[in-house]
Amino acid sequence: MVRLYIVRHGDPDYDTDRENGGSLTDHGRKEAEALVHFFCGENEPTHAYSSPMGRARLTAKLALSKIDKFSGDNFDSNVGIEEWSKELSTWRLGRPINGGTNEEVNKAAVGSGKGVALWDIPASTTRSRLVETIEGTSETTPGWTHRCNEHAVHIDKYNDLCSESDDFLAKHGIHRKKGVYYMSKADSSDPSKRLAKIVVFCHGGLGLTWLAHLLHIPLPLIHSSFWLAPSSVTTILFDEWHEEMPNSSDSEEKNDAIILTPRALCVGGTNHLASAGLQTAPSRYEEHLRPSGLKTNYF
Repeated sequence: MVRLYIVRHGDPDYDTDRENGGSLTDHGRKEAEALVHFFCGENEPTHAYSSPMGRARLTAKLALSKIDKFSGDNFDSNVGIEEWSKELSTWRLGRPINGGTNEEVNKAAVGSGKGVALWDIPASTTRSRLVETIEGTSETTPGWTHRCNEHAVHIDKYNDLCSESDDFLAKHGIHRKKGVYYMSKADSSDPSKRLAKIVVFCHGGLGLTWLAHLLHIPLPLIHSSFWLAPSSVTTILFDEWHEEMPNSSDSEEKNDAIILTPRALCVGGTNHLASAGLQTAPSRYEEHLRPSGLKTNYF
């Protein structure tokens, strides 16, 4: 079965090599190096990709340094660059939240964007918006993506990202039709596709947003309920179901596909840090978030 590993870059240093998407702090380098052991053995990727931004590329280079196919001179030629997986720098609020001040919004500016990122909006704010917009309606859960005001203005960008994701997976024989993932039986007979282990080194906000699409979870709920620590690994298994292709009027297509169900085996895993004796230290760029709830488990 196909496995997809979504890896957030290590602790970022946005000030170094800013024009190329930043670098990593000393701690971030150690986090990336701790991934070496994770990607050796049964988790060794068959395909590797990275965001074009420097901090993601450096994380990939350090994490894959012991795999001949992706290390040394082979790195640039065998680790593909996926432009769509770069930081979602414009997915931010340019206004105060919860009665805050513009000064607080400006303090929250990190990376190449300004204002609070959508995935850093307090959960209470996001969920109160959801209650306000769906109360008294018959709207189904997926519709929340469009009904939460903070996210609604970005829905076109989200749809574009979903299309890019579908195109990316299609290169590996994983297709999506009417919300259902599948692989043709011809592709499933090719071990390089059916047993592929694909790793993508990207960014926290991108990783969460991608999960919303893969798992069909409303975007505001993903952003307000999950967090990806620096260098964390999210593992998605495309579980195989041998049944007819639903919602298809093509009899040949119905019988010539294996249904794939994306399942999250682990979200934001950091076992590699514990094995290396490291802690996920709060980045100086994230101190303004005052981590609470789930995030406090990492600090």
